[in-house]
Parts: sequence; structure tokens; C-alpha cells
Amino acid sequence: GVRRCRARQSTALINVGVGSLVHSQWLSMVRSDLSRDNEPRRPPQPSKQAARLWTRIFATRHATTLRRERPHTHAGRAAPPPPRRRGAPPQTQTAPPARPTNSVGKTSYWDERYTKDPEPFDWYQRYSGIQELLQKYVKKDDAVLMAGCGNSRLSEDMFEDGFANISNVDISRVVIDQMGDKYKDKPALTFQQMNVCSLEFPDESFDAVIVKGTMDAILCGEGSTANVAKMCMEVSRVLKPSGILFVVSYGVPDNRMQYLENEDYSWTVTTHTVPKPTVSATAVPDTKDANSVHYIYVCAKGGNAEEG
Repeated sequence: GVRRCRARQSTALINVGVGSLVHSQWLSMVRSDLSRDNEPRRPPQPSKQAARLWTRIFATRHATTLRRERPHTHAGRAAPPPPRRRGAPPQTQTAPPARPTNSVGKTSYWDERYTKDPEPFDWYQRYSGIQELLQKYVKKDDAVLMAGCGNSRLSEDMFEDGFANISNVDISRVVIDQMGDKYKDKPALTFQQMNVCSLEFPDESFDAVIVKGTMDAILCGEGSTANVAKMCMEVSRVLKPSGILFVVSYGVPDNRMQYLENEDYSWTVTTHTVPKPTVSATAVPDTKDANSVHYIYVCAKGGNAEEG
């Protein structure tokens, strides 16, 4: 009875005294650190006895705070790390944390994502951001394949702009069913579940293949190098002799060109940059700064991409 009474008194002391000061300071630091995706700092330490009781009190409050304040993230941005355990060495982060390689590359990941979030979402760029380059290389009467369409509005925007023949494929049955139902009144837009590493189309079926973000997603999965090579071989196979592969990526040329420049694919590669949507349209993007631009890789089968 005496111990319980003392425990209650200590708890009250923390809630009224230390709690009112330290807890408010701690929540302020948590909010600040979460906004920067940095590791939360430890609060000032009260006495050992108070610290033990504080730990129990804080555990519940901190979990509630994280659930309430953790920002919604898409695959391109990692969630904040958990708080460091007492006595553990400080963690340093020299680069943005990568997505788990064994999740993004799986069909189950995308089925779950599109089930939970069916709203349209465009990776990297909307049509308006790449419209000029697309129209330079792709004619509006071309047969176009959207490889890894997701629930992007790109096909819809291209259709509204006059592109009359767009086939869409994605590895997720969930999103294919959603998109097929959404655009059932537009026969020019077709949707099929298909793996871009094993396309089911006949040889030389398309004038252009658009890969917006799909290559990057494959590179986040297991067996990434081999799977990108399979995708490129399949794209080369289904492209007509003068066809175009149009890749939109965040990957810099030093990295992506090693996957795209291969004599087995029978194409030549030209690189362009477009400002990220968050960069002012009046600003001149630094093409060497991957933080301000996205990269467009135009692979022209059997010719020079600059010829258009």
C-alpha cells in the first residue's frame, strides 16, 4: 500500500511538475524533428525514479503523438525513424532512406497500395510537364503502350489531347480493374494486367512505349538489374523498327545509362531534363542537380532520337 501510494505521488509529481515542462518541450521537439524526418532527441532527464515513471507515461503519449502527427508519405519519401533506445549510439543519416527492396518490387505491395488509396496519383510529372517532349517524339496517331500505368492521369490527359490509341498495362490486378471501370466509356484506352518484364503483345506492336517511374520501381525490387534488362528486351521486341522508348526517371544519367545503353536493345539514347513540379517555371534548372529536375531518356530504335 505504501509503495502504491508513493508511486501515485511520484506519478502526480511528474504529471504536474516535470510533466508540464518536459512533456511540452518534448512534444515541441518531436513535432520539429518529425517535420525534418530526423531522429527525435531525448528529453532532459529528471531523477532516476521519476525517469522510470516518465518512461511508462511517455510510451503511450509518444505513440499517440506519432499516430496523430506522422505525415502521410508516398513511396518516394520514407517515414521518420523510431526514437532511439536509451543508451544506444546516435544514428547518422547521410542519404534519404531507401524503400525496402523486397516490398516495392512485389505485386502485393501495389495491390495493397491501390486498394487503400484508389485516388489518381502521378509519379514525378503530370502530362503538362512532359507534353512538349512527348509531342516531339510521339505522334498522336501512334500506337502507344503505357508500361506500368498505375492510376496515373497521363493516359487520360494524352487522350484528351488527341492521342487515339493507348494501351495500358500494370502488374496490379487491383488498379487495372479500377482503371478499366473508370474509363470504360473510352475504348481508345485499354487496360490489361501484365508484367512489363514479360509482355504478351506480338513483336513490333507499338510505335512508342512510355515508362514513367516504372523503371525506378523495378530497380527497388529484388533482382533489379536482371529485371530491368528483361523489361528493356521486351520493350525492344514490341517496338516497331523506328519505335521510341520514353523513360521518365529521377535517376541521373551516370546510373540509368548503364541500364539503357546496350547494343542488344537496338536503340540509341538521348537525355533531356524537365524541372520538377516544385521548381518555378521561370527558374533555369541545374541539370547536374538531381534535386531540381527529372530525367527523360528517349531510346530510339534503329535510329537517332534527335530525328524525332
